[in-house]
Amino acid sequence: MTLSELITELRFQLGGRQDITDAMLINYIYWTQRRLDVLVPLRETVGNSSKAVLANIWYTDTFTDLSNIEWVLYKDSAGVAKRKLDYKSEDELLLDYPKLELGLQNSGTPSFYARRGVLARGFQLLIAPPPRNDITILVHGRLRNTKLSNDDDTNVWTVEYPDLLIDGVKRYIETVNRNGEGTRELDAYIMDRARLIDIETASWEDPGWKQLQ
Repeated sequence: MTLSELITELRFQLGGRQDITDAMLINYIYWTQRRLDVLVPLRETVGNSSKAVLANIWYTDTFTDLSNIEWVLYKDSAGVAKRKLDYKSEDELLLDYPKLELGLQNSGTPSFYARRGVLARGFQLLIAPPPRNDITILVHGRLRNTKLSNDDDTNVWTVEYPDLLIDGVKRYIETVNRNGEGTRELDAYIMDRARLIDIETASWEDPGWKQLQ
């Protein structure tokens, strides 16, 4: 299903509501697919994303293209992969490295990372200890689907699960309209579908995918 076909179907299911413009529907579709990217693990969206980190800096720029983290490693300035980083919660990391936020933490070989921010909205990674030299942080996980904008645009949701995407948009509209009952009903259906997809992908899914929050 293309974007234009998706909008046509949504308008049909919404009863031809004139108060919702195509631009509004495109935004609703975008925020719905971002939510689905977090809720539902799909093999098609697995990949890598990276950020450069300068010497003595203890955090990355914001990752906006990932909905899940499976593992994190760092590469040296020559692009050679050095080691995977171990996960700590943000509170644990700042407790173990209390001088980080003051910018007084001694640099060294990065060993740990923590996530700061919400997966659905974008996040930074905190690195400890800060690197002595410039490095690249590489994150392996699920990549977000890009925003649909052209009439013939498609992605994995519009092709493989258009009905789930449509119901997700309807759920988003119910939330905007503050219809608690409608939101709950659609939430229950969407979560049931998500569980079925999770079962379908269980044969390949790594336990690391269970970091969903």
